[in-house]
Amino acid sequence: MRLRSKKSALMAVWFWLLVVAALIFTGAAAQAAQAPTLTSPVQYRGAAASLGSLEIRIQSADGESYPPGDMVLSDPYAQAMGHDPRYNRDYQEISGATYTQETISGQQNAFLMNVANAVSGTYSLRVIGVNPGRYILIMDGYDQAGNHANVRFTALLESEEVHHYVIQYSNRGGASLKARRTQAAE
Repeated sequence: MRLRSKKSALMAVWFWLLVVAALIFTGAAAQAAQAPTLTSPVQYRGAAASLGSLEIRIQSADGESYPPGDMVLSDPYAQAMGHDPRYNRDYQEISGATYTQETISGQQNAFLMNVANAVSGTYSLRVIGVNPGRYILIMDGYDQAGNHANVRFTALLESEEVHHYVIQYSNRGGASLKARRTQAAE
């Protein structure tokens, strides 16, 4: 009888140790998944990845230090990447994607979104106003062989205004990138 109670007690201790270890592991994984915007290093830029890539850059058209807005990109699976300043919310759901700050000149910076191994399909981009100003939006698509397609927009943006873009991207058989602005504001 005494042996059986020691064995039961030992099993209970092992069970609780496993539960505690699982809680610690899931908490660390959740914390690691919440990296801040604009701090990830650029992992890939301007050459073909195994599936191709999509690169989107926003910068001030007026020579200001920073672009007048932030970007949020949704891929064909409705996963998002970027920063929404209205809610101070960062999105990092697209595998292989980064959102970084890039220095253009000594006094001007751009925000750069890069989706390595981008899948073909329809993407949705929102440019969300932080300050009034004009921006230049440059989209570059690369296919599996490194072929390149480019689209460029210039637009005036007000604080809290949202510009919507629909992007058709293909990573097969020659670079294919088509984009159009669909709505000026939410």
